[in-house]
Amino acid sequence: MRRRRIAQTVACPLVTLALVALVPGRSSASPPSLLAAGTVEAITAPLTGTAPADGRLRGPSVQADVTQVAWPASTDGYVASTGQRLVAFELSLSESVASAQGASAGPTLWLSVDGVQHALPLSALTEQIASASGDVGTGEGGFVASVPAPSHAVELSLVDGGFTQSFDLWTLRRTTSAPTVLYADPSGSAVSVAANATRTLALSPSIGAASSSIVQASGATLEAFNPGNGASAPLAHAFLVLSLSSGPPQLQFGSPSWGTFYSGMTPIAGSAITFTARGHRYVAQRSHPIPQADNPNGTSDDGLVDATYAFLVPDTVHGGTVSIGPATTTATAYQGFVGGNTVSVHVAGPERFRVGWTRFPSEPSQPIPSWVSAPVPPTGVPGHAGSSHGVSIWLAVLVLALAAAAALAVRRHTRRAPSEEVPATPHEPTPHVPVAPRVAPSGPRVLKVGVLGPVLVDPVEGELTEFGRAFVAYLVLHADRPRTVDDVQTALWPTVGPRGDVSRKTFLNQVSAVRRCVGARHLPGSKGIARYALVDATCDWDEFRSRTSSLPDDPALRAARLDAALDLVRGVPFESEVSPAFEWADARGLRSAMARAIVTAAVELHALCVRDSDLAGADHALRRGLRASPYEPVLWDCLADVVQATGDPGEEARFWRDASALLDTEDLRRLHERVLG
Repeated sequence: MRRRRIAQTVACPLVTLALVALVPGRSSASPPSLLAAGTVEAITAPLTGTAPADGRLRGPSVQADVTQVAWPASTDGYVASTGQRLVAFELSLSESVASAQGASAGPTLWLSVDGVQHALPLSALTEQIASASGDVGTGEGGFVASVPAPSHAVELSLVDGGFTQSFDLWTLRRTTSAPTVLYADPSGSAVSVAANATRTLALSPSIGAASSSIVQASGATLEAFNPGNGASAPLAHAFLVLSLSSGPPQLQFGSPSWGTFYSGMTPIAGSAITFTARGHRYVAQRSHPIPQADNPNGTSDDGLVDATYAFLVPDTVHGGTVSIGPATTTATAYQGFVGGNTVSVHVAGPERFRVGWTRFPSEPSQPIPSWVSAPVPPTGVPGHAGSSHGVSIWLAVLVLALAAAAALAVRRHTRRAPSEEVPATPHEPTPHVPVAPRVAPSGPRVLKVGVLGPVLVDPVEGELTEFGRAFVAYLVLHADRPRTVDDVQTALWPTVGPRGDVSRKTFLNQVSAVRRCVGARHLPGSKGIARYALVDATCDWDEFRSRTSSLPDDPALRAARLDAALDLVRGVPFESEVSPAFEWADARGLRSAMARAIVTAAVELHALCVRDSDLAGADHALRRGLRASPYEPVLWDCLADVVQATGDPGEEARFWRDASALLDTEDLRRLHERVLG
């Protein structure tokens, strides 16, 4: 095996060099730069590509905007190696200057290729932002990456404050769920709401004289993130945040109540402030007390509403009534400017006022990019015709001849190497093993492989070993081409760490045992060089992606597709499979990518159900998402809102029982604050 790998190591770069020599527009003195697979580089040359209809990615404090995308043969002097192709894009990033200067943590940007993340080199953009004047700066730049030629799973992800937004560079669409208000305003993640109301609340202390407090509502804001704890609103929801201040009435010298007032009042609880719309009553979530500005009428702030009060509301609501009081709180009481005693104060009410806002504009439609229907190039390096670069052509011919000699040596060596089955004769061609289809074939004899939960393989004769489950799962999830012994043995028997490699004979014996379990029909043998691929096999992960890709715009059809996809989820992907034989599932990010896709589908289906007032359907969608990701905060947040909206004490008891069994103390505390204020 070692000698074969050495020969392959020699042959592949020679072929690549030959192809590079044939690149048009380059002389032998200035060849293009080969971009290594999985590499992301910054570029400075202007990019000619396609401008997305909406390339915005937002976090709690930053915004990125993808302005151009292309899948070129070459750009800025870079070309891809054999089997690879280039993807290039231009990006603008806006964030605080202090963050770019290192005074606080900033965002991270990743390019995800088939679930594997690669960090973007952001130094040039960060320098532009750090040198900007003002609080916020913007940096602009271009990037190019080398990805597998047939791959379409290429996403740009922005992570800010634990919140992630991703953009598909193949379809030019955002792929992660987000509250609608996040992209409703081109200038920011919040929308201003008109409100201008003044209400007087009577105050009755446990001891001393009565007084009053004037509450001024100067406005409200629809926000994507709760200003109290930074939590993001679920899909199709927003946080309605009130702008309130309060203070005692103007007192005339000599009036009976002159000198009677309160200060240092504890802000009233969130349960004392409600928002009612379309017959549904929402209770405010109160953050920790915060200082407020003085009351607009000129009096000092008494602290009655010195907190942030936010309501989580559906984006289908466009106005409603805010109600304040009654409530009980504490304050320091003064009478005739004498006192300073802490007393209990009853706040009268309710006092009401209305707020309203317009509907959010719909997102612009994204046309299908030209490269989606274009054939996949056989190589990332373009071909060449003509004789203007004779030196390069002859150099390519020479290198190709050397590569052919190396390939011949590999072929002769592998013919002498022991094969899994009967050794091939010198003139016997190696048969082609078909790649497993992605669409379920008709007929009863289909090998079904499930990875969205405990790994299942059906039908089998006997019991598959740990290696057998890993082997079958690896092949069904890598069905783009037949896999060699080296491919599979390296993936399932990683040599790093305490676990050593196994002999070729032991490995082939393990494969033979798997074949006896699943049948030679589904795992055919091969002659000559052993190559493995499953025949007539399906996978629930492929079916899940098929059901959630290219979703229709019609809400009912969209919900039906998402519901069918979530029915495939049985538990955490690869549940209980933690042996080294399954390390490939984490090394390539497959396990996390599956969980992330399931969470996204569950949240979106929940939002569609909420729009139709189908709380049972929303609950069912979220609980299926929790099967795959039991500790996902956004799922628990959405489920808390749904359970609270049902008003069913039994469902609430079930919710807290389930949450207490799974979540830690901090997450439980956060959920209690979300529900109870």
